[in-house]
Amino acid sequence: MKSVVVEVRIVASRLWVYLTLFGILFLLVGCEQATSKKPNTQKSIPEGPRVGFLAPGFSVPTLNGNELDLSRYRGKVIMINFWATWCGPCRVEMPSMEDLYSKYGGKDFEILAVNGGEDRILVQPFIKNLNLSFPVLLDQQFEVHNKYQVTAIPSTFLVDKSGVITHRFFGFMDWRNDHSRELIAKLIKAKS
Repeated sequence: MKSVVVEVRIVASRLWVYLTLFGILFLLVGCEQATSKKPNTQKSIPEGPRVGFLAPGFSVPTLNGNELDLSRYRGKVIMINFWATWCGPCRVEMPSMEDLYSKYGGKDFEILAVNGGEDRILVQPFIKNLNLSFPVLLDQQFEVHNKYQVTAIPSTFLVDKSGVITHRFFGFMDWRNDHSRELIAKLIKAKS
């Protein structure tokens, strides 16, 4: 009889543990579902150089001397590419970016090529030699590079129409391949 009472107590204590764990799990799942139903407004998304964050704003001169502000492109998909003339992979990547720009530029898509630390005198012939038509920005003091925490080039950030970073790429990318084009087309078709 004593062993039956001991077994009942053991079963009861295990049942209590299982019920407690189930209750905690129920509360966690219930809380997660409740918070996921909140509207995802731009004001609730923090700014930062990571996927899922609003792209940090900036205003820098273009190659032709005009000031360009990132906010001007809200409502478009933006490719922000960090590069330099001395960077071999950048030199190889840029013609494929130009092909992408030729295909999607003007269709809610923009490329902003952010050069780090170099003079217009050095950048201008490089752009002319490669026959690039997308906007080139001069970040001579590395302010934009620092905002985006760029430590290696080329580095590319894709930003959706609502200003949120959707992808980060480090190193050379071939923007001519089907996967790259499908990614850009999908972002362009998405509603903001």
